[in-house]
Amino acid sequence: MSNAENGNKLLVLEFTAPWSEPCKYMSKVLDGNPPGRGLAYELQDYADFCSLDITKFRQFAQRMTVEALPTFLLLKQGYTVLGRVVGVDKEELRSSIKQEQRQRQIGRPGNGEARRRYR
Repeated sequence: MSNAENGNKLLVLEFTAPWSEPCKYMSKVLDGNPPGRGLAYELQDYADFCSLDITKFRQFAQRMTVEALPTFLLLKQGYTVLGRVVGVDKEELRSSIKQEQRQRQIGRPGNGEARRRYR
């Protein structure tokens, strides 16, 4: 069981497409330059990251109401959506992840979108 599934970390789903320039940019932001020093590395204590190509996961993206790329969903225990970040704003993504993690540590509900469970 991963840390995101057992509740220790958030799971951040990145919905992306190979043809999208904003997605290519955010991929570099997450991976870093040199590789392994990006935002995903910086936030490894707070979140696990998973990238999903919408050309392969089209139905799932529709179910999760992905309307623009890139879209990042912050999930608790792999099912409950705590927040959503759309676009190429590195600082918004960083602060959203840290805010949700802080709120989870002190036991208060986050300020993310309405809580929804998906199975």
